[in-house]
Amino acid sequence: MGITIKLFDKGDEELLSQFCMEISKKVFLPSYWSWKYLQNPAGKAIVSLALADNKIVGRFGIFPTRIQVGAQEIIAGQIMETEILGGYRQNGLISHLNKHANEEFIKQGIGKVMMGFGTDISSRLAVRFGGYNMVGPVRKMVKVLNPVNYLEGKFRTGIRSSLSGNIIKKYIKWRRGKLSNHLNVYTVHQFDQKFDDFWHQVVKGNIMIRRDHAYLNWRYRECPAIDYKILAVDNKGNLAGYIITYTHKKDGLIRGNIADIIFQPEVTDCAEVLLMEALVGFCEAGAATVNIWCPKGIPLYSFLREMKFVERSTYNYLVAKPLCEDISREFLSDESNWYYMIGDSDHHIRPNYSDMTVN
Repeated sequence: MGITIKLFDKGDEELLSQFCMEISKKVFLPSYWSWKYLQNPAGKAIVSLALADNKIVGRFGIFPTRIQVGAQEIIAGQIMETEILGGYRQNGLISHLNKHANEEFIKQGIGKVMMGFGTDISSRLAVRFGGYNMVGPVRKMVKVLNPVNYLEGKFRTGIRSSLSGNIIKKYIKWRRGKLSNHLNVYTVHQFDQKFDDFWHQVVKGNIMIRRDHAYLNWRYRECPAIDYKILAVDNKGNLAGYIITYTHKKDGLIRGNIADIIFQPEVTDCAEVLLMEALVGFCEAGAATVNIWCPKGIPLYSFLREMKFVERSTYNYLVAKPLCEDISREFLSDESNWYYMIGDSDHHIRPNYSDMTVN
């Protein structure tokens, strides 16, 4: 059983879709891989593919990602998509793919940091054998939005949920109405230069993925996998914040997800207005719960707790390591320095994540 390893390139999309169908029983059209691997504004993804008998049997991906680390803007390599078909997991194939992709990334000489959102096992292996630091657990905050929907999805109670959903929606709209009326909420159809200006105002020394208009358009407007809803807040002619949401169905429940939220903390009621607008949309979609990733060290965490979000384990961890001397390992491994959201990972659009079919 001869196995060869090569880098993904244009023309491999069909084989990759066949691989994903075999490993996850989900349909991913070839255009999805073109978007994800070839159109990233930070650079082409480095994806090592293992082939046997003219089919893909494994892959290991590193995605160039522009991030801010303190005062520096750098390129990081974000590890994603480490999958091997059953029957090919012996003889250290994953290690060979890992080595192949990492050598190519280092050879390009563009990256100063490696990072990844991994499972418990993969994160501990990365720390033990890869020289990574364990930054901390990926912190997921959850709010039960409609208890009746939640109980029905979990226990098939037969209780009607429409009445409770309408009551909850009316309460949220009432609460939204009591907030500052000088904030105008509008739908974003395309990110533009004002989002670049906004990014420079909010970065403030954290470690976070650069959210300029090129990245935001590619990541959310052009993504063929998910229909995102994007809302922004205008404060007297100035962008004060935005929120990006989507829903998916899992375990019989519609789940609302906040992929990203950024706001000006000094603008009164801005965060609450964005969240209330998102919650109304989730109610209308019939969502039972709302999920968001949120590091413990940022102001948003305390705000979410006040809104009755509770922390739940994702069984995932954030790991990182520097590739050069001018990036402090201590700064990089301090969880309080990080700002990450669900949308910073491909966690929610992996083939084995939900019931969705990508089109």
